[in-house]
Amino acid sequence: MPNRSAEKTLERLHFLDALRGVAALAVFFAHACGLLFPGFNEVAFSRFDLGNFGVMLFFLCSGFIIPVSLERQGSLRVFWLRRLFRLFPLYWLTIAILVIKGYATGWRGFPASFFAYPLGYLMANMTMLQILFGYPHMVGLAWTLMFELIFYIIVSAQFALGLISHTVPITIGIMIGAMLVEGIVPLTGGMQLPNGILSFFGTMCMGTVLYRYSNGELSRSKLIQMIGLALVMEMLTLLGDIRLDEPIWVQWMTARLAAYLVFIVVYTHRRRVTNRALCYLGLISYSIYLMHPFVFGFFSASLYSWLILCFWLAILLLIASATYRWIERPSIRLGQRLTRPKAPVAAHNPATSD
Repeated sequence: MPNRSAEKTLERLHFLDALRGVAALAVFFAHACGLLFPGFNEVAFSRFDLGNFGVMLFFLCSGFIIPVSLERQGSLRVFWLRRLFRLFPLYWLTIAILVIKGYATGWRGFPASFFAYPLGYLMANMTMLQILFGYPHMVGLAWTLMFELIFYIIVSAQFALGLISHTVPITIGIMIGAMLVEGIVPLTGGMQLPNGILSFFGTMCMGTVLYRYSNGELSRSKLIQMIGLALVMEMLTLLGDIRLDEPIWVQWMTARLAAYLVFIVVYTHRRRVTNRALCYLGLISYSIYLMHPFVFGFFSASLYSWLILCFWLAILLLIASATYRWIERPSIRLGQRLTRPKAPVAAHNPATSD
């Protein structure tokens, strides 16, 4: 049966919409400003990576909400059907747009692997797990979706094994593994593995720890200890990159620390977070995230860069609103109907649409 405490928590999750709105805008501005303002990338790649800040904020939000969704539904079948209808329709639309655009432009920019195995390339990318099949991301932003999908698999395994409530020990295990694989081993001259291979999951699990605290399942002292361990993980896993010719640890470290700070501050003042504009941005944040690269084709950098930035943002909000209304929302509702909930479906709550 669904967890009643989880259902009560769902009523207090509107602050997540505000956070996702901030995260979506952060990713958009990171990419847009990088194209429009020459000096922006110099700061982003040396001091503070705004895009990574947005991604880490998304990961914390996902870690917070996904266990709530699974525990509330109490069924892996229901959870996965709703997840599939939540994520894939809009994602497949972006793939379709890219294919149409590629055909219209003579496949400019498509990698050699696409022409060698076009069907395999497309089918692998349809899964969001294309890297596991040896194909590159067709949608550049899909690398974060791949981590999200694998996190769902991890949470589902915990649920199936009856371990979903054992958040703290599982999180500690993942964090220690991340520190060893991404930080300590490279520093000692061992293999340099991609940053985030484990630490991103540690970040999401930390979001789950924050949920456990909000639900009264974790003491404040234990929460502080876990936050401390999480910050150590976020910093230590970046130290391995010092060995690289162009280390990314400074700008990512500041971005990660800022993501934790913003999440905790907004969570602490969650009852005051009632800004409708931010909550609406959170509602359409998935559309903002996937659709924003397409708006960069409207005009290019010029002396009127600030004006173009505002124009891109306005166009993006129109497109994202449209894709949410006509793609996301209908597919979410279809997923809900197909799972036939025993109780009547409540009025649509933006914070629980995940």
